[in-house]
Amino acid sequence: MFGSLGLNAAVLHNNLSLEDLRNVLRVQATFWLSLCLTCVCGTILLFFVGKPSQFYLNNPIFTAKIVAFISAIFLTFPSTAFLLKARKSPDNRIETPKILRLTTKAVFLPMIISLLLAFLVARGIGLQ
Repeated sequence: MFGSLGLNAAVLHNNLSLEDLRNVLRVQATFWLSLCLTCVCGTILLFFVGKPSQFYLNNPIFTAKIVAFISAIFLTFPSTAFLLKARKSPDNRIETPKILRLTTKAVFLPMIISLLLAFLVARGIGLQ
């Protein structure tokens, strides 16, 4: 997930050719696939494997981790929507807005926070 996110942030330029746009969309698809896989695996771990679900659900740090993860998902929506809309454009060059490039890079912050909070939750920190 972090690899596709980093690649996405690196290749998203001011002007994209149609070939670049197709490549960025492939990277976006990889990111969304890994995001869905992470959600499915996390849900399985929460309810069916390992520690009881109350270990996680009673922990406020776990709640903060989920909030950070969901905020990363919401930060990704604008860039995906723009790129999907731009692929139908008849122009050979697509100009990406600066705010779009900024939100693409901003996704790193909640993802890193989510990763760090997951480490804390696994250690049992935050339980009463």
